[in-house]
Amino acid sequence: FEFNGTELLVLVRKVFGKYSIAYIPHGPRLTYKDQTGSKLKSIGLEVKKSLPSECFLLRFDLLSGIYQVDPVIFTMEPELKKAASDIQPPDTVIISLKENEEDILSRMKSKTRYNIRLSFRKGVLVYKAGIEALDEWYSLYEETALRDKITIHSKEYYRKIFELSGEKPGSMENPEIVLFKAVYNDQLLAGIIVAV
Repeated sequence: FEFNGTELLVLVRKVFGKYSIAYIPHGPRLTYKDQTGSKLKSIGLEVKKSLPSECFLLRFDLLSGIYQVDPVIFTMEPELKKAASDIQPPDTVIISLKENEEDILSRMKSKTRYNIRLSFRKGVLVYKAGIEALDEWYSLYEETALRDKITIHSKEYYRKIFELSGEKPGSMENPEIVLFKAVYNDQLLAGIIVAV
């Protein structure tokens, strides 16, 4: 969806039979004043025109600079209110990689340090990959979601993220997207998709 020259990813998901909800992750980027004001409502009204008639709610998980702010729900009345729960991680940890490894590890919990060092001793290797590893990673992701009973995005959602990042690589709007995978004896143990 495009609003005043800015593209927004709008996801629509069926809930309660024929009804659906819409979701805009990490967007739009607004000032604090805009988040509670008329600009966000006007975006909601414009997006609403493109949504299925059964869609009764639009959720924004907003960014303010690089910081996430409270998620907001736009009901189809229209009104804005704070969402009851988080979808995107509510916190970000920024670690300077200019420091030496021991200093970085020293600020982690002791169990985390232990597990990192143990994985190296046992021969777990971490590789930087890209879209070519998406199928393998997504299979593991689906298995994890089934086991932990979590809702996940489609594989096409992640494929689109990789494709969009290639349009203006390295910019704030299009960061480099990397899939890191942890492998032991050629078996994928874990993976994470990271925006750099």
